[in-house]
Amino acid sequence: MGASDQKGKRPVWVKAAKIAGLIFLVLLALFTLFILVGLMLGGETAPNDPYDFGPAANPWRGMTGMMIIIGAVLGAGLVSLFAFWRFLTRRYGWAVLAGLAVLLWFIGDTSDQPGISGITALLGFGLGLVTGGGIAAGLFLKIRPPKTLENVFGSSRWATKDDLTGWGLLGTHESGSGLFLGLETESGEPIVYEGDMHALTVAPTRTGKGATAIIPNLLRSHSSILVIDPKGENARRTAAKREAMGQQVYIVDPWEVSRESDRYGEGVKGELIARFNPLGALDKDDPDLASDAMMLADALVIEAEKDPFWTNEAKALVYGFILYVVSAPEEKGHRHLGRVREILSLPAGSESDEDEDLTGTLDEILIRMAASEYPLVRSAAYRFVQKAEKERSGVISTAQSNTHFLESPKITESLGTSDFRFADLKTGERPVTVYLVLPLDRLSTFNRWLRLIITSALIDLTRTPADPERPPVRVILDEFAALEKLTLIESAYATMAGLGVQLWAVTQDLSQLMRLYGDKGWQSFISNAGVFQYFGSRDFETAKYAEHLTGMTTLTKRSISFGKNWGSSRSARGGSSSSGGSETINHDDVQRPLAYADQMMTLDRDQQVLFIENRHPIMARKYWWFKEQV
Repeated sequence: MGASDQKGKRPVWVKAAKIAGLIFLVLLALFTLFILVGLMLGGETAPNDPYDFGPAANPWRGMTGMMIIIGAVLGAGLVSLFAFWRFLTRRYGWAVLAGLAVLLWFIGDTSDQPGISGITALLGFGLGLVTGGGIAAGLFLKIRPPKTLENVFGSSRWATKDDLTGWGLLGTHESGSGLFLGLETESGEPIVYEGDMHALTVAPTRTGKGATAIIPNLLRSHSSILVIDPKGENARRTAAKREAMGQQVYIVDPWEVSRESDRYGEGVKGELIARFNPLGALDKDDPDLASDAMMLADALVIEAEKDPFWTNEAKALVYGFILYVVSAPEEKGHRHLGRVREILSLPAGSESDEDEDLTGTLDEILIRMAASEYPLVRSAAYRFVQKAEKERSGVISTAQSNTHFLESPKITESLGTSDFRFADLKTGERPVTVYLVLPLDRLSTFNRWLRLIITSALIDLTRTPADPERPPVRVILDEFAALEKLTLIESAYATMAGLGVQLWAVTQDLSQLMRLYGDKGWQSFISNAGVFQYFGSRDFETAKYAEHLTGMTTLTKRSISFGKNWGSSRSARGGSSSSGGSETINHDDVQRPLAYADQMMTLDRDQQVLFIENRHPIMARKYWWFKEQV
């Protein structure tokens, strides 16, 4: 319950206190009024009154004090009026003091009028009744045990089915909306996240990240999807189904491994294989050309952990050659990254022979760049030629090593032209699904190809306005750590949720993120994710962080202590012995994590833990696509 709720709802005793306080003030006012009236009117002695208790022969004379005492005694037993005393002493202490002063002044000497004296005595009885009960209640409040505070050390708990229902997380397979996460443990109902924030899944090898997370979403989701498919399994399992759902399907697969059959069925159709050229979307007259070329160069050249000077200069050189290939008239028909690699592989001209023919050399390209009509191309050439020969050689070597993968004919053919635009995932007449297939044995060597395609996709998707009537485009980054550090993705996790794009990264453990993005950067992926899906991990740092996310809970610890004593005495006439024992039971509230790291490291194969924005952690079942039909 929030603070505002607690403030707005007052307990019942406060209302009772107000009513009792009003009664007290009314009685006090009437009591005082009748006393004053009695003093003003005076009175005559009633002759021959058999109940004459005093010189005035007034049966009520002197009984006011007695009635107050009687009322106070009776009122002390009415502990239910404790609320009045609490309220009165805090809010109207002056009234209590005034009432007591009036009582002490007029006890036993009110008036000679029988009527006035009788009413005053009755009012005094009522006043004493209320006051005595209030005093007794006040004492009761002071001696009663303190109120027990629940969840004083933490309130974390596992979410229940009622929680999931109330949060709107239980959906259906047929709807095809949202991000499907798994099954509710008891009922088996699908758990579906309908929000637009990003997702992060931690799933070690052989824990079912594809079979229980990625493939089920590809089989049911109606949104456009871009998915990294390391082995081609996702395409083989789901491409036909997504075509049947009315989706336009493209499979960018340089080695066409997705066409191979396996135990689950045949491979994909050949006509679904597609190509994509990252330079094809660049326009020499686009004001964003420079920033787009920089991001592509960043994808090609992976920053070194030590001495980043060479990689930074290599990025600048690759950036300049990309601008040249895109803008130079003589490069028309060769605007692809294969041509950039050719330029980097050209021999340098000789500085000793001024009459040397520079045709077919790197210097020839630099001269053309220096004469370009585009200032950005000219400045890139000047930056390079101003370096010393040894420095130029180091920059060229770094650029060549980072673009070496472009020597593969399969890769250059796949990058030669474009069969689709990533903007179509947002604006196409029908939803689009794109699979990026790269065999696992080539993942480390050709990961720059994936970096290029993902960078191009995010550039297009960021610049293309979102359609509010369409679900967000889902970008599934399986084997996320294989992409190495990619600054564009790091910033996209913080910005793209509101742009109609939902990123979903899948990694084996959090240590991979720590290595790539540093002590602070890796946590931004979790803080900007609306869903953190945890399949267990044998990495202790990951399990410890998952323990931290479950939160703290309060448990009651019971401790029992035993004591025993024994004694004996003897004399000439006999002896005696005695023994005794005691048992003490203590109950204490203690704090502990909802789940310890060792428990998070040993989850059952069918279990997973879901952390969804602003919700209690959820223990859920996995959904194995080949065991249960969608």
